[in-house]
Amino acid sequence: MEAVIQYNMEVKLEGLLNQRSEQELSKNNQLTTSKETGALEL
Repeated sequence: MEAVIQYNMEVKLEGLLNQRSEQELSKNNQLTTSKETGALEL
């Protein structure tokens, strides 16, 4: 039973990390886009 809980927590953690990195990526993409267009999109 312990192993299952451990596994679920790891999966959740990984999902959260993936979400965060996706958000970071889209933030970076917006920054690059704004540099190219010369307008700041916040």
